Amino acid sequence: MDHGWIVTLIDPNNPAQQLSVVLHDETASVVPDVSFEVDDVDGVYGLAKQMGAEITTSSRRRPRESDDSS
Repeated sequence: MDHGWIVTLIDPNNPAQQLSVVLHDETASVVPDVSFEVDDVDGVYGLAKQMGAEITTSSRRRPRESDDSS
């Protein structure tokens, strides 16, 4: 998926694995380099902080399209 300012790469064999590369977003106060989805948000967020990664937005949980939360 390519919107011009963000490109999302999706594994055709596992659509839940996605990596988005952000080029520019005029509406954002901070533009991240990448955005990605993981199964263990809290674990990966904590590990990234421990490794000294510059985290520009907080982690957040969003239901996946395949989640049956209704």
